[in-house]
Amino acid sequence: LRWDAVDNAIAYAVAVNGNTDAPTYDTATMYGLSAFKSGVHTFAVRSVGGGNFKSSEFSEPYSYEPSAPTEPTEPIDPTEPQQPGEPSEPTEPTEPNEPQQPGDPAEPAEPQQPGEPTEPNEPTEPQQPGESSEPQQPTEPGESSEPQQPTETGTAGLEYELNADEASYTLKSYGTATDTDVVIAPYYNGLPVTAIGEQAFCESYKGYPITSVVIPDGVTTIGEMAFYSCTALTSVVIPDGVTTINGNAFMYCTALTSVTLSDRVTTIGNSAFMYCTALTSVKLPDDLTTIGGRAFKSCTALTSVMFPDGLTTIGYRAFENCVALTSVTLPGSLITFESAFYDCTALESVDILDGVTSISVSAFAFCAALTSVKLPDDLTTIGVRAFNGCFALTSITLPDDLTTIGDQAFWGCNSLASVKLPDGLTTIGDTAFAGTALASIDIPDGVTSIDEETFRNCTALTRIEIPDSITSIGVWAFYDCAALAEIVFLGTQEEWDAIEKGSEWNKNVHENFHITCLGEE
Repeated sequence: LRWDAVDNAIAYAVAVNGNTDAPTYDTATMYGLSAFKSGVHTFAVRSVGGGNFKSSEFSEPYSYEPSAPTEPTEPIDPTEPQQPGEPSEPTEPTEPNEPQQPGDPAEPAEPQQPGEPTEPNEPTEPQQPGESSEPQQPTEPGESSEPQQPTETGTAGLEYELNADEASYTLKSYGTATDTDVVIAPYYNGLPVTAIGEQAFCESYKGYPITSVVIPDGVTTIGEMAFYSCTALTSVVIPDGVTTINGNAFMYCTALTSVTLSDRVTTIGNSAFMYCTALTSVKLPDDLTTIGGRAFKSCTALTSVMFPDGLTTIGYRAFENCVALTSVTLPGSLITFESAFYDCTALESVDILDGVTSISVSAFAFCAALTSVKLPDDLTTIGVRAFNGCFALTSITLPDDLTTIGDQAFWGCNSLASVKLPDGLTTIGDTAFAGTALASIDIPDGVTSIDEETFRNCTALTRIEIPDSITSIGVWAFYDCAALAEIVFLGTQEEWDAIEKGSEWNKNVHENFHITCLGEE
């Protein structure tokens, strides 16, 4: 099959038997038909552009049916139609398949191949061989059957943009489309569609009224704000090729109830599903390592999340204000999760698996319903404000390896009545237990200072034991501990007197407050 060269074309695509989604590419202006031994086959051709040259549409298909030789002992069957005018002078006896070529493409009006010589009344197959000389301009596309289907098998009107590699396309925008059930074409102009561009379905921060979208398997990237504020979108399936969902991709998709994520997704960007208020559950893929900041913030219907074992990062306030989330189990691979569950007011149970060594800043702050916390044995640090404002928490068991309790770690946990500090503890931060319901507490030997306001406003605290390792007590350390009647110091009176004490460290304590020194004189 031959055709004329097209200026500026970098290649030609040949679709066999209507398969325009997976054409064969070549730089030559011919296509061999020798492999087709029997049956009727169709071939359509189009040019592939380079630079600013726009690729053409597929030509109207050319039909071909190989002929069976009537004289098998001869190298060339004289009845073959390739040379109807000169049967006695075969031009290429060594290439019996040459007659299948359409002939001189410059004379399309003279069919060079009238078809089977034994069936002269069927001239319809060879009537269009010359059209291959202009593959970029199909003459009658409306009359074609299945082989004429263009590569744009998706929703009409979507706008695509050629990528810099000139080998793939990005879905650029909703364009002139009007359908609400959107199908993104797997190929455009014969090249694969590999990305959904930034704000593809969003204009001026307002999403288009799509209700569903089919994303082809070849897509590897979903751009920032791709579906931002598509408030009618109810479900989405992320194909296996996608590894990254960029920031704000589905933000404000308020009707989205179901998301199926590809197992190959490793990163969910910042605010990717923020304010998806109808989303009830999400299964995170096994390969996921990073959840961006505010990724699921204010997904107020979200009741459950399953975190994969390889997850290392949950970003800043990723699940903030997920007010229907009741329990979470965090994998041992987790390294940082700053403010991850901030203000999850229905969260009752937290199980952190072995392997986690630090609870990040404000990780569970203002989880007002939290009553059960299981900490891993490997834990060494409870970060600043980690459990600040967990009003329902009544007790917590701290692991033996814990060395640091950060500033305000349990501040405002006004139901927390029981805590045993481990022997390996060395640091208790400012305001760490302020406003709790502790009745008594023993400070372990490794601690050297009681910082500012550490036990301020612990109105139920009646007794505290302090080791002789303490060298300083901060300002307002026991301020407003109205029931505190006794401090038991394990050192001598002289050692107690040597401790540096901040101003008003014991203001507003019990009227019978006193110090008992148990150390040897």
